Amino acid sequence: MNRDEALNWLNRYGRGLNTGADRGVNRAARLAKPEPARPKPAEPAPQLAEEWADEVVEITALAELVGNAGAMAAKVAIEAGATMQVAAILDVAVCIHLWHLADRLIGLPEGPGVSPFEAMVDRRIVHPDWAALADEAGEVVDHDTWDAAIDALPSLQPKPSGDPASC
Repeated sequence: MNRDEALNWLNRYGRGLNTGADRGVNRAARLAKPEPARPKPAEPAPQLAEEWADEVVEITALAELVGNAGAMAAKVAIEAGATMQVAAILDVAVCIHLWHLADRLIGLPEGPGVSPFEAMVDRRIVHPDWAALADEAGEVVDHDTWDAAIDALPSLQPKPSGDPASC
């Protein structure tokens, strides 16, 4: 490692070393030559069906919406005074129903199977911070009870085709 690399390393990662006495970290910060910004590696382009090639931005946005909707619904439910069980049900139900709606909008067939869109959504699913929401609601985290309530929800019961019932 050359001098500039060492000084930049100290400048970037040496913060925990300087707990009182100057062990060279402050001097390294003054002497370090900023490293050129490295571009972030690009996310691999989604492998979409040919018929979607012109709509990559729209399909990606739809996947982001589906992946974030459940967590948003759970947070808003707690803000509105709902129980943690209701928030957990909304997290799952909103995501699943919106996902099925998105599948229909982009013309995916009903039923099981892994499509490129499903893979895009899977990578974007946001899970609520259940501990923080439970603190806000004054409740405890109880995934087993919530899962039982989710499993009993009529709109999430599979139809003969295997998909949840429509809302």
